[in-house]
Amino acid sequence: MSIPEKPWYETAFGEDYLRRYAHRDEDEARHGVALLARQGDIARGRRVLDLCCGAGRHLGPLDTLGGWSMGGDLSMALLREATATHPVVRLDMRHLPFLNESFAVVSNFFTAFGYFDEDEENLSVFAEVHRVLEKGGWFFLDFMNVVPVIRELEGKGGRDEGETVDGQGRRWHVTRLLTRGPRVEKKMVSLESPCGSSISESVRLFREMELVEGLNKVGFVVQKRYGSYLGDDFDEVSSPRLILVACKAK
Repeated sequence: MSIPEKPWYETAFGEDYLRRYAHRDEDEARHGVALLARQGDIARGRRVLDLCCGAGRHLGPLDTLGGWSMGGDLSMALLREATATHPVVRLDMRHLPFLNESFAVVSNFFTAFGYFDEDEENLSVFAEVHRVLEKGGWFFLDFMNVVPVIRELEGKGGRDEGETVDGQGRRWHVTRLLTRGPRVEKKMVSLESPCGSSISESVRLFREMELVEGLNKVGFVVQKRYGSYLGDDFDEVSSPRLILVACKAK
């Protein structure tokens, strides 16, 4: 009997993830948290959960808000990087290991959403975030703007992005493909390994209204939309990000 393959999100966030995404650094994290800090007092001096925190690069900047922050992630390899300075817990975002109304704010940075095969699974995350937030609490969701991604890849056999070099100087060949869902499938093939080892990623491309409807369905009200970490207004055609600030209304 063959052993079923693990889902991509259980294998892609290993010890080399930080080297592959070295350009996603502390400066970018500070910009993201600075936008959260601009939302008045929603996070200042309060309990914050950084959901899918990875190695914890947002936790340090979140500390500057004067409250108490912790991180949660599925990847033990990344959590080991974060445990030295912050409380973290291993978790599955579909089943959060916290009591009801445990946090005032939940943040979810850098497209750490849309990983699962079924829309119902992905959108169930919103219900769990809603459950662990206190009434009047806030959800800060940082997703990519999928419209330019779909426009770039639609009708093509994929996009060959050529060679890239990671933070350790290793070379990878990168391709992206638009598949049904729609989803964007990214594959990185090592040019250093004689066997051509590869890493795959797959993200469901939710449009703005799909996310807003999913949030509304479980009791959130979206208060603000941004198109970048600088706080630009969201523009579906050109914005690089889709950042939603939603309040738990009931």
